[in-house]
Amino acid sequence: MKRKRGIRIVLSLAAGLGLLTGPAAAQERFRQRLPAPDPRPEFRLPRLESSTLSNGLSMTVVYRENQPITSLHMVFFCGERASPDKTPGLATLAAGIFGQGTQVRPASEIEERIESLGASFAVAADRDVIVLGFHFPEEFLDQALDLVAEMILQPRIGDREIKIVQSMVSAEISASERDPSFLAHRFLGGLLFQGHPYGKFAFGRGDIKAWTSRDLVAFWNRYIRPNNAQIILTGSVNINTASRKISHALNTWAARAVEAEPLPPLRAPQRARICFLDLPQAGQSVIWAGTVLPPLVPGERFALMAIGQLLGGTINSRLFLNLRESKGYAYETSSGPEFYRGGGAFSVRAVVRPEVVAASVREIQGEIQRLTREPVTLDELEEAKFSMMGGFPLRLDRYDQFSGYVAAMRAAGAGEELWSRFMANAMEVDAERALQAAQKYLSQPFIVVIAGSRAACRESLADFDEVEIYDARGQWIETIRK
Repeated sequence: MKRKRGIRIVLSLAAGLGLLTGPAAAQERFRQRLPAPDPRPEFRLPRLESSTLSNGLSMTVVYRENQPITSLHMVFFCGERASPDKTPGLATLAAGIFGQGTQVRPASEIEERIESLGASFAVAADRDVIVLGFHFPEEFLDQALDLVAEMILQPRIGDREIKIVQSMVSAEISASERDPSFLAHRFLGGLLFQGHPYGKFAFGRGDIKAWTSRDLVAFWNRYIRPNNAQIILTGSVNINTASRKISHALNTWAARAVEAEPLPPLRAPQRARICFLDLPQAGQSVIWAGTVLPPLVPGERFALMAIGQLLGGTINSRLFLNLRESKGYAYETSSGPEFYRGGGAFSVRAVVRPEVVAASVREIQGEIQRLTREPVTLDELEEAKFSMMGGFPLRLDRYDQFSGYVAAMRAAGAGEELWSRFMANAMEVDAERALQAAQKYLSQPFIVVIAGSRAACRESLADFDEVEIYDARGQWIETIRK
């Protein structure tokens, strides 16, 4: 029996804008000076050509000669920040409705149609956007556009479809909640963005019970509009052909004024906090530490990306050498910024042994503070920059990665600074810029969330001056003070 491809619904936009990946004082001799990297081969990117259709739909086309697969991404600027306060997660419900059938055919026929085109289809919701991703052989562009138009203009929104998406999202959240890192990261996001529209992205299984078809119809009619969307097309199609074909498929999609709620500025945490999520069955402990970022200019953005690499993003980064190789506390480390349309966050992650959580947190705090006090060394900065520049082409290697990066870049409101200017912007980061960015943004208070077994971490937790204890659902239990 032939297995159907199905339609994937994911909880967040898996694209490459946030470098969320990640030296001890006494390093081994062979690491004290890095060898000079090989000359970087020339890397040329195709042009991003943009246009706007008569109904207000923005369009970006990236022509790639002899590309047999065409990729289509439709970005709607109505992520979880647009979900009503009483129904967090509604944007994820809207994302899930794509592919659940239309007024003219059921979901099973949609899946069969996608399979008959030799295509793959996925949809994701993030803080800022909903994104459809459609990859298909180039000769099926017309058919793919017609199918996308049908999903947008004639969605099937009923109680049955709502229940199906509720079940799918609940199952995905349930599976994710078995991962201590997911729980800690979600809880950290809720604390960092508490009271801000971005905080609604941290919804849980209990929130999805409030979803109704009436709420979704109102959301759809308000936000799923051409003047609130952008289509990105990459493949062997030029902008003139793309414009003609997209206009033909979506000419009846009517624009309407979109009254989006203004996005308030992000505010740094008022104080540093240590929070512990008690997961009795956890074998390891996961530490997430983070603070918020306002909208950044390109120089600051790239400086923080470089800092993320040298702090915890490579096997020669400070946290890896400190926590793993020097002290043997950690199994893995990562660090870096995440960028949204209205700002972002800088986070550090470490998976450590339960008995050393307090010592690990102190080391993380110390490494962050060191970045704000003294310039980074030339060797580690050059390695961080070389890692950024070497990793950039790799993130564009496959057709789906390539188009996904362009879509995520547009979703974050970024332009040529993360495209044609990427290499130059990375090269321009120097020790002074890195120090200035660290002093400006990493001197802010950090919130630390630890997920693990309280019983296994009990002695280590006693080393903190104050730690807030929560259960696995994020409900406060008590605050322990020395």
